[in-house]
Amino acid sequence: MTFASRLAVETTGAVQAACFHLNGRPHFISFTYMTTAIRAFAFLFGCRGPGLAAALWLLLLAPASGMTRVLYLGDSFSKGAFGRNLDAQLRSAGMEVYTSVTGGASAYDWLPEFGVTSTNIGYWEKTPKQEFRVTYLERVPKIDEMMERWKPEMVVIQGGTNMYSVLTSKSRPKEENIAELERLLNRIGQIVTASGAKLYWITPASAHPERFSAELQEEMRTILTRTASRYGRTFDSYAVTRFTDPYPGTDGIHYGPNEATAWSRLVARDVITYSGRVPGSRRAVAERAEAGRAGGSAKGRGFWDIFRRKRPARSAGEAVADAPSGLRSTDNQTPPGGATASWPPPLPAEDPLEVEVTLKQKSAIPNLAEVTYRSALGIFEYEVVAVNRGTYEPRTIRIAHLVVMNNQYTAINERPLGYAMTLQVERLSRYPNLEKIQTVDDLEAAYDLPVFVPKLSPVDRPPQPTPAGQ
Repeated sequence: MTFASRLAVETTGAVQAACFHLNGRPHFISFTYMTTAIRAFAFLFGCRGPGLAAALWLLLLAPASGMTRVLYLGDSFSKGAFGRNLDAQLRSAGMEVYTSVTGGASAYDWLPEFGVTSTNIGYWEKTPKQEFRVTYLERVPKIDEMMERWKPEMVVIQGGTNMYSVLTSKSRPKEENIAELERLLNRIGQIVTASGAKLYWITPASAHPERFSAELQEEMRTILTRTASRYGRTFDSYAVTRFTDPYPGTDGIHYGPNEATAWSRLVARDVITYSGRVPGSRRAVAERAEAGRAGGSAKGRGFWDIFRRKRPARSAGEAVADAPSGLRSTDNQTPPGGATASWPPPLPAEDPLEVEVTLKQKSAIPNLAEVTYRSALGIFEYEVVAVNRGTYEPRTIRIAHLVVMNNQYTAINERPLGYAMTLQVERLSRYPNLEKIQTVDDLEAAYDLPVFVPKLSPVDRPPQPTPAGQ
């Protein structure tokens, strides 16, 4: 294909990008104008006959292909260099990206059945029309709401680090922990694919083996890959990353900007390929049209690549569809209903349990440098002396206390063994928001003992954890 022919083809694509998907729907009213533009270019550059025919053929039969409307969800990894670069690379590839990143996020935040959760460790939202970042968000957006609002063709999720606690929980047998994680992943996959979208899950990056054991990381890797791949594709970040910073001294999880950027480039390349933007592009169609004919020189192909790279990216004002306004902390606080709200069944209302207890043993208090989000829970075991209110049969009870808050030890750590007190407690499972707080539990496993927390009043509830160093 001559230079003029290629230029005509690229002109077709440029005009088509502006006119073909007006407001997210096919729009052929501008066909005459596109044809006129092609003829003008062809005339100026002497492109006639087969070259012009090829350009018109591509206009009619080769619209920009692949999944272009993307919802990108992420946790604290995506708040920094990894997320910024991945978002930018997807937009540069011509995708219409709706980014919603919540620090400390997990499936418990995104799934509607777990009710409203909040965050004060950062939220970032970016659409084709606007971008905002806040430190505190009262209501983290739910995935079903975002699917309905933005109607993506592909959902890219970077997450999993904040779900290691699901696998390490001592309140359930090991096989139930695995089943719970699979259940969470399946629910997300079902919501994504219900509308015909594809799921693309980015596994956690490798963590320091003293923070999360190699066996635990391999278990997460296996479960995520096996489960999420049923609904689309999984990117194995464990295979391309290695945590080399010292631990303790760092949190053993988060990467510096150079490593995070390199990781994001590998992910972006794979996302774009999976989306069909590369193999289904106009360039590939043009190359197939040239099959069987004398191929262009390496020099010619190089110029073609340079020409494509120099094409300006679509600006926010040329967005395919109107971008909805971001979900703010003042949005409606009512959790969504519908069929998804019935799984799992909501916990029945319970009155707080009031017990007189004596402290028997405590989980080891972590080094502050090992606390990922500046706050941590510790599991303490008490002997039950008396039950003043409610019903509780076991002679021991386990209670999760906030042992580190805002990167400082709390007074509960100073209480010695044998310390007696009276507490009102509720089941930890009633507070899914606490799932994202790092939990230290080195007590012997006791699956028959549910974990409780001291009754939390609105003024007593601990703040959402804040990443170390921020």
